[in-house]
Amino acid sequence: HHETAAAEGVLPAAASASPEAAAYSDGVRTRLTGLHSGLNQTFEAVLSEAMAREVVHGLYVARTEPVKVDDALRLSVATTANTANGGGGAGGRNERFVVKTFPSVLPVVDLDPRLLLHTYRNAVSNACKYGKSGGVVTTEIIQVADETLTIRVINEPGPGHEALRRLQDADVIFAKGTR
Repeated sequence: HHETAAAEGVLPAAASASPEAAAYSDGVRTRLTGLHSGLNQTFEAVLSEAMAREVVHGLYVARTEPVKVDDALRLSVATTANTANGGGGAGGRNERFVVKTFPSVLPVVDLDPRLLLHTYRNAVSNACKYGKSGGVVTTEIIQVADETLTIRVINEPGPGHEALRRLQDADVIFAKGTR
């Protein structure tokens, strides 16, 4: 990890230090790694907010490139889950954030990866906020036609969902700018 490498350049090697110095170095290294992670999260949040403003005001200029959508979304949920678990998550299958593809192999498509990930993270955030607390969030990526992918982010209904369903004018709930 690059944060560990940065800390290694500042701190003495634990093997050549006294036990007290090694413990101190380990503590500083842990704090530096946490600081690095926190700064990265803050930077990502600022970039996302800036991009959202540009999109809303019609100023965002898409920068398309070939993207393997399922790989990008799997990496995004793996990063999210790792961050949510305090950075200590192991690689491999994620039990809480599942990505399914139909068909199993999807084509590479030309799109803006930043906009895709921003939109996707927002959908996952909404599924976590408004769905079942701690529920499994499933993403389905479906190739509908040769040039169309549909992405659905699904969580079990959360509290108050049935009351929303009973409202007569559901269009009001999902109107732009409505919470």
